[in-house]
Amino acid sequence: DRVSVRRVDEAAVQLVSMEQQAVRRQHLETLLLAARLAAWRADAPAYAGSLREARDWVDRYYDARDARVQALARELESLAGAPVDAPLPDVSASLRLLRAGAP
Repeated sequence: DRVSVRRVDEAAVQLVSMEQQAVRRQHLETLLLAARLAAWRADAPAYAGSLREARDWVDRYYDARDARVQALARELESLAGAPVDAPLPDVSASLRLLRAGAP
């Protein structure tokens, strides 16, 4: 009478250990760091790929009903549209002026 045993459908409950949660969080951080580095290098394909992987990771391992997860998904979509390979300014005129002024 003190113990009851119930069978729970595996599809209804999915337990995740603290270690798994930490690994999932760290992997997401790594994907976002890769996107940041790609943006810094103006590497648009790597930037888009890292953000796409991060979005897939969020969709796969986080609860889409949570408002924080929804906000993160929106932010990732917004970042995916940001250009990271902006054209560099033409500095050749200043170089010509420097060379013209040099003895």
